[in-house]
Amino acid sequence: MATDWNKLIRKALELTGMIEKKDTAVRRKLAVINQSKPRGPVTIILEDMGPKKISAVTAVRKVTNLDLGDALILAEEMLPFPILTNVNQETAELTRDILEAMGARVRLVGSTTPARMPAQPSRQRPEKTLEQPKIGISIPMSVPEPVKEEGDYVVVLENASLLPERVSQILTRLTGWSREEADITVAKLPQPILLGVTEETAFKAQRELQMLGAVVDVLLWADYDKESA
Repeated sequence: MATDWNKLIRKALELTGMIEKKDTAVRRKLAVINQSKPRGPVTIILEDMGPKKISAVTAVRKVTNLDLGDALILAEEMLPFPILTNVNQETAELTRDILEAMGARVRLVGSTTPARMPAQPSRQRPEKTLEQPKIGISIPMSVPEPVKEEGDYVVVLENASLLPERVSQILTRLTGWSREEADITVAKLPQPILLGVTEETAFKAQRELQMLGAVVDVLLWADYDKESA
């Protein structure tokens, strides 16, 4: 009974903003940990802990340096989740091998896993129409065109995780889309959201969306055109 009261008290304190939510704390710590890893194009998505949960949690602690409590929160409440983002391929493969050896299920996104997007012959992406949107819109709507600039990078939103409404809010700020356009995009992922932006803009957008648990790819224009051709 004491445990239940403790949970209720913690929940109340979280709702009032007096203490940080547990998953928010884990996201923040992982963001800091990511900055210390060798940079590269690969993101490691931890999808499932597998049948040997204790062993898998131990492996998560080894590759992320999270403490036991944070690793358990990640395992029990946040999966699937990108535990390492924009690391080099060697780091990604080593992390995958450690986790899979303990029974966890892992997916690599980046240089080893092409973005899943419909064919596109050039930078001018054709509009797509949703016949049956999943967000309550009663008429067919076009997916908005991604924001185009003159840089070398493309940002692709792969998955909105468990917080699609929050992701839509962030998209309106990153792209200038209306909330309705952002909701349409989130309902039909994966989609490019920023085209030809600078490296700084691309990775800033990626970090902001990944703090919500979204899966985001950052690709060079040349790689994006090859995968879309």
